[in-house]
Amino acid sequence: MRRGWLSLLLVALWAAPAALAQEAPPDPQDLLDRLHELEREVERLRGAQAAPPEERAPDAEEPPQEEFRFDPSYTPPQEEFRFDPDAAAKAKEARGGSWADSTAPGWLSLELPWSTKLTVTGSIRARGEYRAPASYRIPGTFGRPATDDRGDGTDFALLRTRVELTLDVVEHLQAHVEIQDSRVWGDQVVGADVAELQLRQGYIAYDQAFGQPLTIWIGRWAVPNLGDQRLIGVAEFNNVGRSWDGVLLEWRPTRCLKLTAFAANVREGLVFSTTGDENDDFWFSGLYLSWSPIAAHTFEAYLFWRDLSDRVFSTERSATRLGEREDYTFGGRAAGERCGWDYSGELMVQWGNQAGDSIRAFAGVARLGFTQPLSDQRELGAHVEYAYASGDSNPTDGRLQTFDPLVPARFRHHGVMNLVAFSNIHDVELGVRAVPCENLTLHVEAHGFWLDKRKDAWFDPGRSVVRRDPSGASRRFLGSEVDAYATYEMLERLSFLAGYAHFFPGQYVRDSSQAGAGIAVHDQGWLFAQVELRF
Repeated sequence: MRRGWLSLLLVALWAAPAALAQEAPPDPQDLLDRLHELEREVERLRGAQAAPPEERAPDAEEPPQEEFRFDPSYTPPQEEFRFDPDAAAKAKEARGGSWADSTAPGWLSLELPWSTKLTVTGSIRARGEYRAPASYRIPGTFGRPATDDRGDGTDFALLRTRVELTLDVVEHLQAHVEIQDSRVWGDQVVGADVAELQLRQGYIAYDQAFGQPLTIWIGRWAVPNLGDQRLIGVAEFNNVGRSWDGVLLEWRPTRCLKLTAFAANVREGLVFSTTGDENDDFWFSGLYLSWSPIAAHTFEAYLFWRDLSDRVFSTERSATRLGEREDYTFGGRAAGERCGWDYSGELMVQWGNQAGDSIRAFAGVARLGFTQPLSDQRELGAHVEYAYASGDSNPTDGRLQTFDPLVPARFRHHGVMNLVAFSNIHDVELGVRAVPCENLTLHVEAHGFWLDKRKDAWFDPGRSVVRRDPSGASRRFLGSEVDAYATYEMLERLSFLAGYAHFFPGQYVRDSSQAGAGIAVHDQGWLFAQVELRF
């Protein structure tokens, strides 16, 4: 019955246009043939709908995902930037925070009301050092007491304790406090009420700010490690380390692009200035762009600006005329690795003014290395590096040509003995690194140092003068240094560092010593051992 009604309906629909047009109706046989054809199509469609799922044709497999290729318009998924505790710890470590194991859950983790979470981590580090002679400053010059014996050595033990509290308030919002106690063993009478604690970090971090892949730190934060830390580094080997008060931002618009920006008040004029001027602050700001369009290759560009306004800087023409310093440092760096080879190169230029004197300085670094795997857990590597930082050919002409390395990391460049700054120097370095077994790394490095300008000074990493020969008669070869040290990681939370370094004075040290009433020239040795527990 239902099929009959369907047949009549189809015939009526087919005949209606012809009837309306007042044309002769079509041939009935043609209508029947077309009706049978439509009926067969309807039956076929009904059969397809009634077929069980297992009888259907299987779906075609999805094509494999194409591997990532750089696309400037690519935006990573938002969840990649969620502020989870592990991601925060890794970011903090990259910025130069605690050396605590970033993958560990922490010594204490508490789930608190209102969906908040408190995590407690920390570290205890002890190091002993012995150095002889203690300094190459001639007694009675550049801050060394005249009564010091030129051959005196020095030995001491350092202790540093850190406790960090991280509070995850809500999604993307975090508060962090780090308390640090740094001291030299025996530097105070036992039981004396002397405070040696300090707030190393205390900031609020906001991730995914304004709905963008942007993280903002506001407060006191550890100085970020940028590039190879030759200009900006946290100086983790120091017993205190560096932290600044200000704002730090990190923006990652794509997988291969990162911009770091910061503005910090390093020194408050109202507190530290001898004049008491509230505007005499030390401001340090910077932009650092890192771009990795090719796997294992990175290109970086940066600009740093300092406004040091305490009116404590002297001019070359007059030691009694004091003023401010404002300088800019612009540079670029490329680094990468391929087939076991690794390379890096960096160029820097610096300009500005200091107490009326103009600043024009520059520096550059080139490095090439090779690493050969020996097994899954063993490898052997070697590298060669040349570093140059300009000196001042005439320290009395009102043109400052000595490159200032800003705030570099210690125990990383130009020898572990920390005798030489990245100023007025040529440094040729040869190094070998071996990993004989899991968690053990051995290092051997050799350095040769030459002053760039003989009338300029020999500077230490704190930019303090060690020696200066204003006549320029002393020869340029400063000396050579050999370093041998080892690191060992135990139980993922306990690490050891120990080594010995030796400095062999060169012609410059011998020549400049003649002006110091026949001061003898001694080799300097430095022995150190360190243990650190992270929790």
